[in-house]
Amino acid sequence: PTNINAIPSTLDVSVGDNGHDAPTHMLAVYTPGTQPLSVKLYPVHGAILAAHCASIAPFPASHPSLPATPDEPLTLPVVPLNLPHAESYPLLSAFLYTRRADSLMASLMPSPPLAATAGEAGDILLRRYARVIAATFTSRAIYQRLQTVYGLWANACRLGVFEHGLWMAIDQCWEVLL
Repeated sequence: PTNINAIPSTLDVSVGDNGHDAPTHMLAVYTPGTQPLSVKLYPVHGAILAAHCASIAPFPASHPSLPATPDEPLTLPVVPLNLPHAESYPLLSAFLYTRRADSLMASLMPSPPLAATAGEAGDILLRRYARVIAATFTSRAIYQRLQTVYGLWANACRLGVFEHGLWMAIDQCWEVLL
């Protein structure tokens, strides 16, 4: 939808026959003020967001069960979610589901982290990593990564996420890229 008021209250989705837990809600993630308004839909489990996001409004009740056949749709409530940086929501969502800071950092950085040499302190490794990135990537590419890290930080603040691994990953990526 190009208008936030055009977002439906429910959406029928096909979940297939994969035997996994069905999502409970469909998020309609957007950043207001962007022209044209872009709304992306993401299937989620409300309990995951409720467990990690202290500032998120309660979701509407949803008790979906897998349809009897793969051809039958599953009706999910749609929850509009206004975020400062909608583009980085998939990174935050992946972290909330897996709690893997290493995967998050790999997604945020333009190249894989360096391996530490024997006896190398963490701060020295981060400075060496920063020099490699500065020598390999353009200022524009680094700036684009910084925008994503900042956007992820803004989304986590807006949602009230208090996960140490998330903040560690954001801090380290910011330090290296800056």
